[in-house]
Amino acid sequence: KLFDFAGTTLVGDLMMAVIAYNCFAGVAYYALGETYKYESYEAFQEALSIQQKSLQPGDKDLVDTLNNICHILHTEQKRD
Repeated sequence: KLFDFAGTTLVGDLMMAVIAYNCFAGVAYYALGETYKYESYEAFQEALSIQQKSLQPGDKDLVDTLNNICHILHTEQKRD
């Protein structure tokens, strides 16, 4: 295993960075409007996939990502 100076695995840190990036990308794509809703959804889905493997059920970050996905799906349903 690779460890950083604080004793946490670098793999864990990398996973958290990927989650943060995907959540940021999801918010950024969503802010760009209708044209980028699918990209926003995909970014949040990728973050969720990683979070489900690395976080406990009910973790605040996991719940926030699920809420963001639900919001996107809800706005798409209202549009149809």
